[in-house]
Amino acid sequence: MDACHIALMPFFNNVGSREEVLRNMCHFVNRIQISEELKYHIKLVQILSVRAIFTGDEQEKLLGVIKMRSTYLDNYEKRLVERATNNAIMDIALKMKADGVSSDFIFKYFGVKL
Repeated sequence: MDACHIALMPFFNNVGSREEVLRNMCHFVNRIQISEELKYHIKLVQILSVRAIFTGDEQEKLLGVIKMRSTYLDNYEKRLVERATNNAIMDIALKMKADGVSSDFIFKYFGVKL
């Protein structure tokens, strides 16, 4: 059985409840030795599962466990934020340029060369 099947175990018939199995699997994935990329994919499935099954404090607690020790996931989130920030800065710079602001001013304060 590969790690992707492990991530989907809460959706199959088990001895415990679906909630109990998902709770255990969220803790288990952080302990097994697999690539960060594979761990990332498993955790995405777990995040969706936790959001569908749990609410309130239990949901927040498990989401914290899922995100724990996943540098790949953290780096991915950072890249998304950086990309969104860079896109927003570029949009502002282009609007300023269209409004007649000089390219030198835009470069000096935004670091964007137009």
